[in-house]
Amino acid sequence: MGNGVVAQIVLRNPGCWAAHLSKDLGVRIEISAFKALSSSLVRQVATIDWAGKDSPAVLDVLRHYTSVVQLVVCESVLGGLVVVDSRGCIPCHVASKSDSIVSRAIYAGPRGLEWTTISADPRSLQSLLTALRERNCEAEVQAVSASGLKVELTGRQREVLSVAVGLGYFEDPKRTTLQDLAQRFGISKVAVRELLRKAENKLLRRVL
Repeated sequence: MGNGVVAQIVLRNPGCWAAHLSKDLGVRIEISAFKALSSSLVRQVATIDWAGKDSPAVLDVLRHYTSVVQLVVCESVLGGLVVVDSRGCIPCHVASKSDSIVSRAIYAGPRGLEWTTISADPRSLQSLLTALRERNCEAEVQAVSASGLKVELTGRQREVLSVAVGLGYFEDPKRTTLQDLAQRFGISKVAVRELLRKAENKLLRRVL
């Protein structure tokens, strides 16, 4: 039996109501559940941290987003528990069809959408990342852990590994080359190979 894999993933510019509300009003939003209702409609259960804002005003802004089809407010005192049916959340659609589970999703300012995902094995995580990329979602893996052991990568290792995964370097056949990666980062092929080798070694020691 393989080890379960937990990953921290940041998605830049997801383009959904939560991202817009967080950016426009500075509120923090945590999505605890979501479900695809159709090819274009998704239902999300979310908690809004008002961050000192007037809750009716925040909800009024949310209701007027063109992507929001229906809004149900369950609580509105300390924290807003809401159910939102909306269009345009591509990452949520992708995740709803994936073998991996998104256990936590937080919108908190300019970093974008932060996911914590649980996958049965590295292949399932790779499939999720591939599906996101195919829908033009910019996903960056921040950290990976297996069996409760966190994998610590340097910033440069994480950056190069994330881009390599996103561009299909580890696919068969490869969709990018060491030369392409070297040109993108302005370093030599040898340097890219060494960064990837060290990152892979750290991951494999934890995952396998």
